[in-house]
This record gives sequence, C-alpha cells and structure tokens, in this order.
Amino acid sequence: MRNGCPATNAENVCLDTSRMSRILEWNPDTGRIRVEPGVTIRQVWQYTLEDGWWPPVVSGTMHVSVGGAAAMNIHGKNNWKLGTIGEHLLAFELLLPSGEIVRCSREERPDLFHAAIGGFGMLGCFTSITLRMKRVYSGLIEVDRAPSQ
Repeated sequence: MRNGCPATNAENVCLDTSRMSRILEWNPDTGRIRVEPGVTIRQVWQYTLEDGWWPPVVSGTMHVSVGGAAAMNIHGKNNWKLGTIGEHLLAFELLLPSGEIVRCSREERPDLFHAAIGGFGMLGCFTSITLRMKRVYSGLIEVDRAPSQ
C-alpha cells in the first residue's frame, strides 16, 4: 500500500467482471433473481420491472454492478427504510483466493456470508449473487420537490 491508501493498487491487480453479465435465474413469483457479478443495477430493473419488481436498493447511478454493490454494501436514498443492499442478498457463490468456489448464505457459511458483503472483494470474488427484489406496481414514480433551505 502506497501513501496509506488501498485504492492506489500497488501491485496493479484488478479483476474485470464486466463480461460476467448474465442473468442466470429469475422467478417473477418470488422476486428472486440470480445474476453474475457484472450485471448492472440497470440491467436488473430493466429485466424485472415488466413483472412488477424493482431492486430494493438503487445507487445514484445505474452503472453500478451487482458484484460491486455487494462488495461495497451500497445504500440508496431509501436506506433509512430498507437498509443496504446486503440486507437483501439471499446467497452468493464466492471464488476464494485458494481457487475454491463456495456457496454462502445466512444459513450456509454465515460468517463468510456477512464478512464478504462490504468486504471490498478482499475475501474473494463473487461469481453469482442471489438477490430478493422489491414488489412495485408501476414503473412510474411521483416526486414531490421541496426547496432546500
């Protein structure tokens, strides 16, 4: 680590998961979706909105990948009500530094499950993520603008 900042990437190693962008499973009855880590928030809502579902946590940009969102445990404008994305993750597969792929959930390897969410990718790389979506009845939103003080 140079200059005390882990973001400097001293060894120049970076994993690009952008080509891991497939939606693997979608169940419109339960709102469960399983995706590869490179799928973006935009791809998720575009795929599920027609069935009446929306991501429970949406960042300020739609370009965030689901893997990146889980690794950083992002929040949206509704975090006061729905929390972070980690609260809506049901399971994931994680590629460990050893090369082993393990399945994690709240019941299966719960310590690793909770540590990897918001773990900045330091414990491994997500290879698939299962997320619980939020039921919506329309893709339309109503906005009440309030002037700032």
